[in-house]
Amino acid sequence: MNPSLAALTLGVLAIVGGHLLGGGELGALLSGTALLIVLGGSLSALLLQTPRTVLRRGLAQARCLADEADTDPEAAIRMLLDHSRLSRSSGFLALEPAARAETEPFL
Repeated sequence: MNPSLAALTLGVLAIVGGHLLGGGELGALLSGTALLIVLGGSLSALLLQTPRTVLRRGLAQARCLADEADTDPEAAIRMLLDHSRLSRSSGFLALEPAARAETEPFL
């Protein structure tokens, strides 16, 4: 499962679970009025505080939440370890050629 979707799922479960453990009713979370106030206020704050270029880039990147990562985590860890060894032995500037040649989207 995509880590971002797992985090989103965990967040929703924590909110619902905390509300129910606090004695609240599940219907209170599903109220149309409450949903409109929370989502409308959040969207308004987001639009006011975020520059347009950053918002567009964020929306474009949000599409990747539903995509399964095709990255091998073990290979990414080995690459990070190799880069850290190189920077420790030769300094940060030695990473420049490796950074230019890197095809891993995470880096």
